[in-house]
Amino acid sequence: MKSTTIEKRIGIAFAEWVKAVTYAPKDSRKTMHFVQSGKLASLEFLPTKIPHDLITPKGKNELIEAMHAGLEQTQLNEKIELDTAYKCLLVAFRNEIENARKTGQFDEEAVEKAFLSDLRSKKFQCKTFCIPITFSPAAKNTNFSVGPIRFQSTVVFSENYKSRKSKFLSQSNDGWHYAANECWDHISSFDHVLLIEIEGFEKDMAWRAARDLAEAFLNLVRIFYGFYHSHEIKAADGNIKQLNGASLILSESEGLEISLSRDWAGANIDDAHVARFCSELNEKRGFFASYLSFLLSAEPMNSPVRTRLRQANALIAQAYSEPHLDMKLVRIVSALEKLSGITGKTKWKALGNRCASFSAARDLGQRVKIYHSVRGAYLCRNAIVHDETPPKRHLSHAFSRLDKHLSAIFFGFIYLYANVASEESVETTKHLRKAIDARNCSWR
Repeated sequence: MKSTTIEKRIGIAFAEWVKAVTYAPKDSRKTMHFVQSGKLASLEFLPTKIPHDLITPKGKNELIEAMHAGLEQTQLNEKIELDTAYKCLLVAFRNEIENARKTGQFDEEAVEKAFLSDLRSKKFQCKTFCIPITFSPAAKNTNFSVGPIRFQSTVVFSENYKSRKSKFLSQSNDGWHYAANECWDHISSFDHVLLIEIEGFEKDMAWRAARDLAEAFLNLVRIFYGFYHSHEIKAADGNIKQLNGASLILSESEGLEISLSRDWAGANIDDAHVARFCSELNEKRGFFASYLSFLLSAEPMNSPVRTRLRQANALIAQAYSEPHLDMKLVRIVSALEKLSGITGKTKWKALGNRCASFSAARDLGQRVKIYHSVRGAYLCRNAIVHDETPPKRHLSHAFSRLDKHLSAIFFGFIYLYANVASEESVETTKHLRKAIDARNCSWR
């Protein structure tokens, strides 16, 4: 029988585990010191019940890929959390290792079967997830259901669940009294709620599914009323920045699950980081001052150079304000397309080349990394727009790779546009593209 991808990865992982066991000291008490000493710093610990269980990074990566393959095969990748799936695989992996000690043979197929069986056996209780929304304060009596969703005004919700809240308070201590009152105050700050019944999902994955379903329902509402009336209809924890938040789950047993969250406005950047930014800014202060002045007062105001820079800036601003990772990537890539002036069918290749060529990178090695990061981001963007959205881990990897080089790319394009504006009188977009083409050179 032909072995599956999961089996192959488990087999490689086992071989890497054997390597780690062979290299590491036999005395488990010395293992931690052995790894920390740098003699074999590349070994990693497996989170199992076996003390100082080691594997190579390659082996760990194979186990993680096998886990993802298992989740996709069972179609549970949107229902079960990664930590839970990884623990299921490790249990099956370790059990077969112990069995192999007796039989003298490691059976990858047995690991796969045990792993997939464990995944499929997971059961999760049906719960109702409460998502507050901003809809319309004028609608006080909303109360209707569509499939797994009940749409209620907060007035109706508070009245319907008043007795459950009272029961919860009577059975809880002061700490939970505070949490419950904060949660109800949070919900009351919105005018409506969506109560979404979810079954067969692990808790964190159920929240994601509930939010996705909430947005799908709200899109029906938005499209029905039209943009003019519905552009302010938003769900909590989605496109609304909240400093104080609360989560509420209603269980079948009449219980409540409450959690509170606290955040701060802005980023976590201290004075030392601000000083570093100012230090780097000082080196180019004059150039950036002229760039910003150009955006404000370029003549003519509809200059293609100024228009392209403003449009790219708007897309980047939207990307960094966007809460959804896939749309962040789409907007960043769109901004780079705007700046590069590329045309044609193989845009991913042309865009990567131009970003690398015009970037402010200091060496060839960084230009190579820029090319590959832009290429990867563009292919992800194409999949999002035209095909199936890639898994979140792929999107996160593509975005973080591009984000590392974005300053070099963007500053390079600013220099390019400054050069074009100072040397040519650009009147049309076609003229701008020709000017960019004329300055493009091979970076390889």
